[in-house]
Amino acid sequence: MEIGTPIAVDTIKLLVDIEPEERIRVYMHKTRLLSLSLISLLALLVVAFGVMITRPTTDVSHAQQLPNSAVQTGSLGPQALGLPAITPRNTAVGASTPTFTTDDVVQYVHAHSMPDASLSGPKPVITRIAFLTSREVSILLKGESTGVPDDTLLCYVELSGTFTFSGSSGVTVTYHTGVEVFDAHTGNLLITGGQ
Repeated sequence: MEIGTPIAVDTIKLLVDIEPEERIRVYMHKTRLLSLSLISLLALLVVAFGVMITRPTTDVSHAQQLPNSAVQTGSLGPQALGLPAITPRNTAVGASTPTFTTDDVVQYVHAHSMPDASLSGPKPVITRIAFLTSREVSILLKGESTGVPDDTLLCYVELSGTFTFSGSSGVTVTYHTGVEVFDAHTGNLLITGGQ
């Protein structure tokens, strides 16, 4: 629009011709609209910033906690965390004693593919099996929570292979290190993922 067009002149005349009370009402209406716009913008920024905080800045691992099972676990209560996996061989003597062996882990991992992962290439190779506390496993998972108390004994299994996971938006991510975490007392599979 060019300076001095009739529209601009008419608009200026219109504002000048308005009564003072009407100008205040128009000003208040514009102020309210501006305030609502600013509040909406602020809310949008808060939501966007919140999403940025909850999403990792780098995609270093894909870990998924598995849902509770509906399996009876005797003295452990009506439900145990995770999915039934390795059958315990013995009763744990204490909190730091597993109910199955590394041989049981090898047998299970070789017989069952990793849930929610598509495998390609040669069969995955187990590179590490360790009975560790939940706190130690969380450190190996770069701070990812295991969903159990820090002193709970877990079995951490690391595999070498090609593991592809699908995200909720349909995006796939491929890793060359797979991870499975089992409860060292129930044998239940708690976490699967890749790093």
